[in-house]
Amino acid sequence: MEIALSVKELAELAGYTQQQIRNIDRKLPEDKKLLKKVSGAKYDLATFVQRWVDYITARLEARMGADLESVKAQHEAVKMRKTELQVAEMEGTMVDVREVRRAWGDVIYSASQNLQRLPFRLAPRLLMMDNQEEIHAILADEIRMTLNDIADTPLPAAHRRRTEADDGEEDEEE
Repeated sequence: MEIALSVKELAELAGYTQQQIRNIDRKLPEDKKLLKKVSGAKYDLATFVQRWVDYITARLEARMGADLESVKAQHEAVKMRKTELQVAEMEGTMVDVREVRRAWGDVIYSASQNLQRLPFRLAPRLLMMDNQEEIHAILADEIRMTLNDIADTPLPAAHRRRTEADDGEEDEEE
């Protein structure tokens, strides 16, 4: 799975400013560029981490005559951060943006379809009615059913896994 972050987020991860990251990236050869665009203003985290480690390693070797322990410590820090991100994803505290967009698209589609069908379902039932309370009750029931359909839209997989795990823990407590 590909994780994409903004330049601001990548800069925070590296402990630099956005401008510093952009300046560093501008000076690097094409095959060593830190910022590999994934979509819009988002860049591939894995590529950034790998190339950032390479950049920092080369810089340290040039400055300090290859202080290996320092390079290893930097590399381990980057690996730890990458692992933290992977764990957050597995725990469900971080969700893939594409899944969230897909889920919201499903919700909007479901809402749109259900709302567009309301007049066709209700018109025949309400045509000859003149009792305001009955009309109100029918409309309220149909709106409630539409909202329930929207609420039943499936969650993204990562959130669903976390919710199922939480439900499993509650079952064990009972």
